[in-house]
Amino acid sequence: MKGTVISPAGQPTPDAIVRLIPQQSAAHSIIPSAIADKQGAFNIGGGAPGAYYLYAPAGCSSGFSFNQSFIDIAGGSSARFALEVTDRDIENVAVAMKPRS
Repeated sequence: MKGTVISPAGQPTPDAIVRLIPQQSAAHSIIPSAIADKQGAFNIGGGAPGAYYLYAPAGCSSGFSFNQSFIDIAGGSSARFALEVTDRDIENVAVAMKPRS
């Protein structure tokens, strides 16, 4: 999956952590993730076909556990939406961040 993270002001969001969280979790779920580059672009590989939530919090740390900012949106804007991954590449995904409420 390739795309760009966009801030609430319409600008690229560098360093945003983008994760694909399986909608049906299992004991050993693989969480494909990427960090957006300076232009807000990301490329996530390794997602098996299935239903996912795409999470993209900006302004959080890069922890990889539920207890360490896994879905931490307290530090800034965030985006979350459901999507279906198939056996085809997904490109040009625009991840529009929403301001922190």
